[in-house]
Amino acid sequence: MISLNLIVFGFNPWSSMWKRTQTLVSLLKQEDGIGDILFVNPEIHFMDIVRKPARLQSSAYRELMSYLIPRRVSPGITVFTPIVLPLTYKGKALEPLRHWLEMKTIGPYIKKGFILYLNSLVREDNPVFWKLFEHSRYRIFDWSDDFSTFAENEEEKSIDEDIARRFIENSNLVVAVNENLAARARKLKKNSFCLRNGTNFNHMRLADSEETVPHRQCSKLERPIIGYMGYMNPTRIDTCLIYDIAKENPGWQFVFIGPQVTENPLGKDLPKLKNIHIFPPVPYSELPGVLKCFDVCIIPNQINKHTAGNDPIKLFDYLASGRPIVSTPTAGLEQFDGIVDVADGPQEFAMHIRRRLIDKDKLQSKNRRIRAARDNSWETRAERFGRLIRECVFGDQRE
Repeated sequence: MISLNLIVFGFNPWSSMWKRTQTLVSLLKQEDGIGDILFVNPEIHFMDIVRKPARLQSSAYRELMSYLIPRRVSPGITVFTPIVLPLTYKGKALEPLRHWLEMKTIGPYIKKGFILYLNSLVREDNPVFWKLFEHSRYRIFDWSDDFSTFAENEEEKSIDEDIARRFIENSNLVVAVNENLAARARKLKKNSFCLRNGTNFNHMRLADSEETVPHRQCSKLERPIIGYMGYMNPTRIDTCLIYDIAKENPGWQFVFIGPQVTENPLGKDLPKLKNIHIFPPVPYSELPGVLKCFDVCIIPNQINKHTAGNDPIKLFDYLASGRPIVSTPTAGLEQFDGIVDVADGPQEFAMHIRRRLIDKDKLQSKNRRIRAARDNSWETRAERFGRLIRECVFGDQRE
């Protein structure tokens, strides 16, 4: 049987938070035909550390730096974080030395043939990646977000769109995080499929375990608690919506817990309300303790191009916890009609929260959410991903 190594360029680094690509890669290692795996984190620029030393206080950044020397994280999986040192930047005297050192790490994985797994729009100033891209026979593009919506200006957006187009056209298999992106990809590549996010079902179900310790700060709040778990991003969260609801319902405690993408991701007015509580992120292992405190989970996404290109993992984690969910009509909720309450505007959003707080069929509704989560576990996603790889990448060449 043909066995090929897998070289992964991830948008999100390998970390204790277990994001999409990391989870799928770990489960794919069990598939026939997949050899050793090298997971390449986004590179670190030394001068960024010098300019912003506060980054070193971030646990996520420290995790990223812990892989500067390639480290095996499980049998057959190695993680590596490239670093760009002074004089090794593009056009500098020691740039060739940096590329040589990176290839020393990557080299052993390409000798017997490899699959290039793309999950990041790598720019043209990374010649090591593009060398691999040109010489790889098999490529998988995981379009896990509409990356071009992260661009700071129109020029960057155009560059990112061109790179995504190139990846799609030159891949054996494209998997997109939602049907919107999958439909766009199919215009360029027939072998394009929707592969949504999922949940670590057994872990998130611990929200109902008596042994799970509730989040310390949340557990001190009065009930009910309306909770949001995940990245706080001003381009995603509809702060005006939450402000209106929280102001009209002072007895509801709104909790936002997770990393803050900007300095004030919830704006200046919302945090001033007494029933708004913003807590720092917790380790992945403690997320069930957070969910344990929530009476209703919310996804108050803005409806824009940015949210049209994603598929919030929190949706599936919420479902696994069994808690009620109220959301704006963000992408990917169509299949959860009757399971997730979808609202247009603050009045309807508040109405759904109020109804769920007094739901007379709580157990029946809860069981429906848990069944939906089980059907959308990461194991289920990886099983389908493996089938797609066998069909579109290996084809009839496996022996």
